[in-house]
Amino acid sequence: MLSLNKHLRQIVSLATVVALAIVGVLVFAALAAGTSKTKPSVRRSHLHVFSHHLARRARAASADSLTAPTGAVLALVADGTQVYAQEKTSELCVIHLTASDGGGEVCAAAGLVESEGVVGVGGGGIASDGSLVSLHITALVPNGVKSVHFADTNGEAYDLPVTNNVVTHEDTGVALVSYSLPGGGTHVTNVVKMISSLPRKAEPAGSSQ
Repeated sequence: MLSLNKHLRQIVSLATVVALAIVGVLVFAALAAGTSKTKPSVRRSHLHVFSHHLARRARAASADSLTAPTGAVLALVADGTQVYAQEKTSELCVIHLTASDGGGEVCAAAGLVESEGVVGVGGGGIASDGSLVSLHITALVPNGVKSVHFADTNGEAYDLPVTNNVVTHEDTGVALVSYSLPGGGTHVTNVVKMISSLPRKAEPAGSSQ
């Protein structure tokens, strides 16, 4: 009888060890499965516009009549236009939304935007006389750029200040946009050339789309 009890105890002990081993394998498998589902994180930009303070401002603006892009940061509100900056997986974008004239966005590789910036040009169609109804210039510029220079086709020139790495302006006469880079050199955008590639739709003078 003692021998039988001893034998039974050995069987129970062996079963316990096997059960613990199985549990250990299951726990390890669960941990491995959890690790394999980790999503790649969005690259964090060095641009000042993506500070925590500005992110709170963007959430506060969500009650506006215009719908802010998910995850975007409200950088500037000027003349009825809201300008947002957004971080994507490998790109940085600048978006403008205007209540009466829609909006648009332009994106570029994050490293390129941080070193040189990006300038977006958007048009609101053409009038019956062939002129542009509206022309929006929106830029996301590197840290340290204080102002952006605008040169019109009629020879006029002026500078506009940068706010939270962005600037926006509406002027159908803009020919060139430029700014000095902190590391040296000048970033120049030929607006006239970009306008030539914009889709256009003839409209009565004074109307917009």
